[in-house]
Amino acid sequence: MKVALIVATAILLCIAAQCSAERLHIGSFNIQVFGTKTMSKPRVVTLLTKILARYHIIFIQEIRDHTDTALHQLVDTMNKQQGTNYEYVVSERLGRSSSKEQYAFIYDPSRLSIVSTLQFEDQENWFERPPFSVVIQNNSGARLFLTGLHAKPTDAVAEIDHLVDVYDTYSSQNNDITQGWIVMGDFNAGGHYVSEEQMNRIRLREQSDRFTWLIQDGIRTTVADNNNAYDRFVSTNTVSGSADVFRFDLSMRISIEEAREVSDHFPIEMVVDGF
Repeated sequence: MKVALIVATAILLCIAAQCSAERLHIGSFNIQVFGTKTMSKPRVVTLLTKILARYHIIFIQEIRDHTDTALHQLVDTMNKQQGTNYEYVVSERLGRSSSKEQYAFIYDPSRLSIVSTLQFEDQENWFERPPFSVVIQNNSGARLFLTGLHAKPTDAVAEIDHLVDVYDTYSSQNNDITQGWIVMGDFNAGGHYVSEEQMNRIRLREQSDRFTWLIQDGIRTTVADNNNAYDRFVSTNTVSGSADVFRFDLSMRISIEEAREVSDHFPIEMVVDGF
């Protein structure tokens, strides 16, 4: 009986470990004007490293650093403070004006690998900061296509709508996207930037037979006290998962003022089943 109990317990532990391994944790975080000034604040950096270490891969927006040192320093500090061994890929500088931004994906290479990176060729000038994508692969060989966007607030309706064109462009060029696509980021998809009426006419929302919105309207994704769901995850219907907002102020027991020192947004997070 004792041997049987030990065997049964071992099986259950093995199953639990397998289930855990088959759930991919993805984050998306607009870190307000991230650069060397952010990295000069030790308390903020420590909070950021704790947030980033929650995820197997996280999409970072609003990197503004002409020295190209802040992101490397952040990931290096996280690896030292949190005992991780994360790596990153970063986009080119993007934006029509002199104020350029970069995107990045920070990830755990023990959990997944980056097969390829893709900077969308915005020949039609649809985007202020064209989407940046990665194809990721887990240790079993399964792949996901991840795309990130920080939409220009005053062009949010059009930019979100054109994400369908991004998907269709890549699906005609890259078979990996048919295994599953997740687009994420600060879409500015709420408040006075996108009305309910406008939202319902956006193709990414209209085409519910193809795409699922995982952060619902009216969910607070910013530090400001409102119900504007600016930050979103949208996936093809081939992806099984759930998403939420990470209120790090509540989790880490800090004031809203301290949270605002980190960013004016909260991270959003998604769990993908079976990956």
